[in-house]
Amino acid sequence: VNLQEDKMIPVFLYVMNYFSWTNVILITDDDEKYVAFTTSLEEALILDGKNIVKKVVLSGDYSSELESLQDYNCRVMFVTALWSAWSEAMCELYKLGIYGDDYVIVASGVHLYANRFLKDDDYT
Repeated sequence: VNLQEDKMIPVFLYVMNYFSWTNVILITDDDEKYVAFTTSLEEALILDGKNIVKKVVLSGDYSSELESLQDYNCRVMFVTALWSAWSEAMCELYKLGIYGDDYVIVASGVHLYANRFLKDDDYT
């Protein structure tokens, strides 16, 4: 994880406050750096009066954890993960219908692999 990630926490809080979002779901990779950042983000959100509806760690078979997100009335998610875990999680959320205009999914950490985002299987 880029050590500059912690500098994004005030930005995330600003966006949450600007749009009056109070509930958030946190999704993190099980990599210790991402867990540490997500913990810092969680603490800042709680101090700012936000409600952490659910926290999902992308480890092992997490599909049921993602499926349970449908049970919550929460449309804002912060995802902090390596590219491989992030892309798998996004595919699962798509299959569950958790996407589109009704949802806001903020990705952090993925930018390190942004050059792969819009490439086909041959990375061309």
